[in-house]
Amino acid sequence: EHTLRGPLEALLKAMAADAGPGLRVIHEPKRDPAGLGAPDFKVKRHEAILGYVENKRVGADLDAALQSDQLAKYRKLSGNMVLTNYLEWIWLKDGEVNRRETLCPASAVGNRQARLDPDRAHEVAALVAAFLSTPPEKLGNARKLSEALAELERTRAEAERLEQQVRDVREEARRAGVPPGWLR
Repeated sequence: EHTLRGPLEALLKAMAADAGPGLRVIHEPKRDPAGLGAPDFKVKRHEAILGYVENKRVGADLDAALQSDQLAKYRKLSGNMVLTNYLEWIWLKDGEVNRRETLCPASAVGNRQARLDPDRAHEVAALVAAFLSTPPEKLGNARKLSEALAELERTRAEAERLEQQVRDVREEARRAGVPPGWLR
């Protein structure tokens, strides 16, 4: 999964630069504070999140990945996502498969006689370009705003619970005679 991540990052950044000003591709963004994880790439237009890109190892079963708990969590982060194993590319829009393209079959990997089909490359590029041209999600309706506020409250409550656990451990350590500064 990581071997080809550099070239994938370069491709995404080049396509983002071509898609217009204000687009940024962030490799391995910080994990979501609500525990939803962190896809491999975050794409922002100015400071608004446009979507995410998750990549799997070459030839990985993307249909199985689509059904995974990991992708279910990522879908809560954004309705705009690309899933790829470098050979296959799936664009998810509003949590559903919007478009699917295959760059080349798995049998072509390592085959010195295999040649990239320019039409397939064009279709994958069009999928990525369409993903990048999607406007960032806005909290434009009451339901989305309510969901965002509820998620924020869950995150705040979880942070408060964790802070209390830290305080409890520190108090227990103090009572046990652990010198100050030994706990970090």
